[in-house]
Amino acid sequence: MLDTDNPKSSVLACKTKNAFFQEGGPGTGKSTGFLYFLLQSIKINHPEVFAKRKTITIVHVTKESAENLAIKLGLTPGVDVLCYGKEEFFSNICPKYTAIHAAEKSDDGIYITPEDSVVEDLNTGIVTYPDWEVRDDLEEDALSNITIFDECTRMTAMESALFDKYLERYNSIGLKTGDFH
Repeated sequence: MLDTDNPKSSVLACKTKNAFFQEGGPGTGKSTGFLYFLLQSIKINHPEVFAKRKTITIVHVTKESAENLAIKLGLTPGVDVLCYGKEEFFSNICPKYTAIHAAEKSDDGIYITPEDSVVEDLNTGIVTYPDWEVRDDLEEDALSNITIFDECTRMTAMESALFDKYLERYNSIGLKTGDFH
C-alpha cells in the first residue's frame, strides 16, 4: 500500500513484505503497466519528486529498448527521461565497470577480473568488489529522481550492488522490474 506521506514508500514496500507480483507471458505489458501505475501514483501524491532534475532514468538491456519503454509510458526520451542501455549506464556510474564486464569465468566457476580480484563465485554466490565504487562526480543533468531498471533479472549480483549504491549516493528512487522464474 502506498504511504502518501513518503514518496519512497512504494519502493520500500517492494523490498519488504508488500511485494507486487503479476503473472503473464512475455511482452504482455506487465512491467509497463506496473511502472505506469507507480509513476502516476508518485506524480499525484508527490509532485515535488518531479520538480527538479530530469525526472526519470530508464535502464534496459539496450538504449533502444529503454527508449521504447519510455514511449510506452508516455515519456519523451531526451526530454523528460534519460535512457540508457545496461552497459552504458554502468560504465557511466562506475569507472571499474569495464573490469567487471571483462571478467572471465575460471574453470572452478569464479569470475575473475584482469587484476585477479574475485568478482562473483557461482558456487557460493559470494561477490567481492574491493574498490569498485559509484562515481561521486556525475553532472546534475545526468541524474534523476527516479531510476528504473527494467529486465533486472539480466543484472549480475555486482550490477545490482552498483545500482543500489548509485540510488543511495544520488538519492534516487529505484524501481527494478523484470521476469522472475
